[in-house]
Amino acid sequence: MKGPFTLFGAGAGAVAVAVTLAGCGGSPDAGSDGAELETVVAATASVPSFVPMYLAQQLGYTQDAGIELDTVAMERGAGPIIAALSNGSVDVAVQSPAVLAAANESGADLRFFCGSAQLITSVILTKPDSGIQEATADDWQSAVRSWKGKTLGIPTLEGAVTYTVRSLIEEAGLAPDDVELVAVGVGEGAFQTLQSDEIDLLFSFPFFTEQWTERSTVVFDWAEDAPEEMSEVMQTGWMSTKGWLDSNPETASNFCDAMTRGVEGVLTESDATREILSDRYSLSGAPIEAAMSEDGPMASQSTELDCATTNRALTAAKEAGLLQREHTCEDVVWDQKL
Repeated sequence: MKGPFTLFGAGAGAVAVAVTLAGCGGSPDAGSDGAELETVVAATASVPSFVPMYLAQQLGYTQDAGIELDTVAMERGAGPIIAALSNGSVDVAVQSPAVLAAANESGADLRFFCGSAQLITSVILTKPDSGIQEATADDWQSAVRSWKGKTLGIPTLEGAVTYTVRSLIEEAGLAPDDVELVAVGVGEGAFQTLQSDEIDLLFSFPFFTEQWTERSTVVFDWAEDAPEEMSEVMQTGWMSTKGWLDSNPETASNFCDAMTRGVEGVLTESDATREILSDRYSLSGAPIEAAMSEDGPMASQSTELDCATTNRALTAAKEAGLLQREHTCEDVVWDQKL
C-alpha cells in the first residue's frame, strides 16, 4: 500500500497567511504593555485553518503577542504566495509540506515554524439521490471502485488534491483514468456543478461540507473511512523563509504562541467561535455544531510540529510525483523547532 498523502497543495484549496513586519504595513500601534506592535497582514481563505487566527485576533491574543493583525482574502493557490515569499513582499504563509518542499527544489529556502492542520478532514459528496455507494471503514475500497466511469469535481487539476484523489482511486484498485477529474473550483459555485449534474462527485473541504449537509450525501470521509496511515498526516503549517525566521525569531515565536492560544480557545471560547463561524463562514444551527464537534474540523487544528507526520506527508508527496527527490523533517522545519 502506498504511503499517506497530503491534502493541500498548489490548487485553489491551498491557503496562505502573510505576515509583514512594521514598516511594510501601516504605522505600529501600542500593545497592552505600551510596546509598539508589529503589523501582520494575513491572507485568508474559507477553510478551518483560519478560525484560530480570527479567534486570536478577536480575543486580543495577537495583541498580547505584540502583533497587529490585518487580513486579506487570497484564494488563488500557492504560486503567487511562494513568489511573494521569495521577493520579500510576504513574510509568512500557511501551506502543505509538498508545496514547501517543491518550492525549495525550485530555489526557495522555506521552513515551517508552526503547525496548523494535522488531519485530512475533507470528504467526497454526491447528490442525495445519486445511488452511489457510501464508504465504510471496513470496506471503503468497493465504494471507491463504484466511481468507475464517473466524473469527480476537484478545486484544480494542478494541485495536491489531484494526487490525493488519484492515489485514493489507485489504492482502491482502479486505474487513474477510470474516474474523470474535473476542475470546478471551491465554494458554492463548485457545489452547483454537482447540483446541475455536470459532475457526479465533488471533493469538499470542511465548512463547505457542513453548509451543504441537507443538499448532499457524503460517500467518502477521509477521517472516518480511510485507514490511519492515509489520514493522519501533516496537512498544513505556518512557513517563512529561513532568512526571515533567523532574523526575526522572537516575532515568529510570538506569532505561533498567539495561534496556539487561538487553537486552544476554539472549543473553550465556544461563543466567540460560533460567532466567527456564523459571520465569516456563513454557518448556522446544526452545521456550526457539526464543525465544533469532537471529531469535527476544529478538533484537527494544532500548532505542534511532529516529524513523524511531516515525514509521512513528504514521503507521500514524493511517491505521488509532487517532488523530485526525498525530503525529511529536518529539511523543511526551522532548526529552532526541531
